[in-house]
Amino acid sequence: MVLAILARRRAHFYSSIVLACLLPIVFFIGVCFQPQVSTVGEPTAALFASSGAASASAEVTGNAIASKQLKAPDVQLQASTFDNNGQLWLTLQPAGSIKLPDPLIYWQKGEQTPETLAEDAVLLGGLSGTSRRAYPLPQQVKGQAGHLILYTPIGQKVKSTFPFPAKMTGG
Repeated sequence: MVLAILARRRAHFYSSIVLACLLPIVFFIGVCFQPQVSTVGEPTAALFASSGAASASAEVTGNAIASKQLKAPDVQLQASTFDNNGQLWLTLQPAGSIKLPDPLIYWQKGEQTPETLAEDAVLLGGLSGTSRRAYPLPQQVKGQAGHLILYTPIGQKVKSTFPFPAKMTGG
């Protein structure tokens, strides 16, 4: 009986040594050869389209009004506005991934750079990923100067503001 117990202890001892040596190696190989999968891409386009806030394809047809490069310390956006049968559209194309949780785009009227989000600010929609997004602009924006505001609801902070001249809204 004692010999059986000693034999099992010896087997467990050697198997734990083998596992202690092999598991870190297998883990390292798994980390090195994991597939690189983009978290935002074409499969998520259907989610953006179903939200209704931004067009997933961002194929806006109509008369181009103006185009402008919007720059902030951490964010660069290419903005274009279009008139499609009286409906104004804003398209935004981030230059890279926006490193903010749940970024939202607002339009706020006024010449002064806003420090906080005003109650009359207009929510255009979410802006995540790197694909081009199209937002319908409300009629109250037409011909008015204001600011595009990049806002994160986490912490409720204005992260970036971009001047948006009246010429961008057809004024």
